[in-house]
Amino acid sequence: MVIFVGFANKDFTSLPDGEVWTINHGHKFGFRIDRLFELHQKDNLEDPNCYTKETRELHIKFLRAPHDFPVYMQASCPEYPASVEYPLSEALKITDDKRRFASSFDYMAAMAIIEGVDTVYIHGFAMDYYETEYRYQKPNALYWIGRMEGAGIRVHADDLFPEAKLYGYEQAQMVGRHTLEEHKKRYEKQYAKFLAEANIWRGVFQERSQSGGDINEAAAAVRSYEYSAAGAQAAADAIQNLIDVCDLREA
Repeated sequence: MVIFVGFANKDFTSLPDGEVWTINHGHKFGFRIDRLFELHQKDNLEDPNCYTKETRELHIKFLRAPHDFPVYMQASCPEYPASVEYPLSEALKITDDKRRFASSFDYMAAMAIIEGVDTVYIHGFAMDYYETEYRYQKPNALYWIGRMEGAGIRVHADDLFPEAKLYGYEQAQMVGRHTLEEHKKRYEKQYAKFLAEANIWRGVFQERSQSGGDINEAAAAVRSYEYSAAGAQAAADAIQNLIDVCDLREA
């Protein structure tokens, strides 16, 4: 078994027994490594934008030291004694030269197929941060999970590819337009109700202001109902946006 180790989950004490493959600066976390994939261009490794200064210096020091495991890079070089050229041409044969490599994970998956690995356990490759490069890396990672399974590899990939309900057989996963419109009506009714209550308390506020009474209760009630009305309106607008953007018209 091979374990692909990323850094989204830093609990490295629960890794199953097997050969550990990791990426980039994984060595700084202290877990055992059997193979490391560092597929940035060599010139970029010392670029300030590639890593933080502390990690970059630690990483370069690591790469310049000898190791008893391979460090896969774009090309081997004497400067990095453990460096081994990654078999890119073999990896591309798997995809018929289609460019399906968007992250180090993809190269690891291709290597597992090339070497006929029987089982892959994925740890710490959640790729959940869609504001980063993960938003375009994750689809390819899911593609490679499928390629590995198609090659007969048993893949344990709950971090990246959690099991879902069986579409159509278990709980419904599609929300129809009618359901959305019903929810929108419910929020619109809430909005009208909260707005009416706010108007009632505005009247109380004005009356007490003129009579010299305690206005604090009325002011607090006005604010509370106004906030509630705004929340209901925002929910109704969000549902309308789903209807407009997704165009969920039932056939």
